[in-house]
Amino acid sequence: MSEENFTPGPWRRGFKNIGHVTAENGAVIAKCERLTSLYNMQANARLIAAAPDMYAALVDFIEYERLMDADEHVAGMCKYDDLREKAVKALAKALGEA
Repeated sequence: MSEENFTPGPWRRGFKNIGHVTAENGAVIAKCERLTSLYNMQANARLIAAAPDMYAALVDFIEYERLMDADEHVAGMCKYDDLREKAVKALAKALGEA
């Protein structure tokens, strides 16, 4: 699995246009429209903006699990607590708590 086809993160929810999600270079990744309410539009934008963080947390966790299953211990490999914290931060970003 490779992320070379993805626009690199971090992505951010817009401040001027709260329904827009932008890349670090300012490129617009997504434009969330008001589907049912302003709250839904903001929630959708937060979830989309958190996608690269959630993707990275899952990739790291899967690699950690693979190494543990193979009984390989790599020097400097992220510890479980670090992986968990990365996932918690990604979810907080999606929920607007970051």
